[in-house]
Amino acid sequence: MISITTESGAVLTAPDSLEKLSQKELLIILDYQRAILTAVQEKDEDLERRHRLDVIYHLFKINYWGWVDLTESDQNKLILATVWIDKARVQQLPFAYFDFQGIRYFVPKPGYADACAVEVALSNIWYLAFAHPKTPNPEAFFHLLGTLYRPADAQPRKWYQFCNKKPSEAR
Repeated sequence: MISITTESGAVLTAPDSLEKLSQKELLIILDYQRAILTAVQEKDEDLERRHRLDVIYHLFKINYWGWVDLTESDQNKLILATVWIDKARVQQLPFAYFDFQGIRYFVPKPGYADACAVEVALSNIWYLAFAHPKTPNPEAFFHLLGTLYRPADAQPRKWYQFCNKKPSEAR
């Protein structure tokens, strides 16, 4: 944990790694991380600053007024305390399954042991489309989930065929 004592004597604490975040917090911080990297690539300093402040607000549990009340020195301490966000990478599965419309969907086994080569290739294509630095495709996220996650009793080939049907055929 990061612990910072402000000049007024208040102690502000925050996690110092992605592993110390809850699942919900992790997804929020990863979205901010993506937004910061995009702003940096686009050389939009105002947007980058806004997203970095959002990270500080979220991690240190302060709001705009809490930020404004801090001295410049305290603000700099908080900024420096959150630079780990820039290089942090997820080292473990953020979740092993999710529930959607009453069905539990699971991630493939380690090393994609229960996935076929087509699923691995398609998941890479969908990920690259979703995470493209200049033109990210948010819709690709759902294709990525549909390619990787499946009900526990689904056979890979049948699941692949189901995922690639037109929406009207998939019902």
